Amino acid sequence: MPARALASVSCQSRDDRVREVARCAAEAAGAPLLASGDAPYGVTVVFGDEAVTLHEGSPRAGRGFRVDLTAIDHRTGSGNLSRRQPLARALGRGTRTVVDATAGFGHDACLLALMG
Repeated sequence: MPARALASVSCQSRDDRVREVARCAAEAAGAPLLASGDAPYGVTVVFGDEAVTLHEGSPRAGRGFRVDLTAIDHRTGSGNLSRRQPLARALGRGTRTVVDATAGFGHDACLLALMG
């Protein structure tokens, strides 16, 4: 099955900063930024106040895939940034360059960036 291209971008926030990020994302993806009341089609990235979600079809509350990087525990001793976590152990201490080439939502890349 071929991968689907991004079909549309929507912003459900009144925050000007979030709206600008949504506009930039739509421009970078070559996708239309839906205006309020426009019907989304295909796969839609929805920028909201709390998170970014990915929907296929209509973006109903509680549906879709949610990217929420605020859930990362920033504590270095026992949180997600601990050197005892599997990701950090797999990299080792001497690693200077890492490429996150997985097809996820950037959680590991965010962890790696926070680890330095």
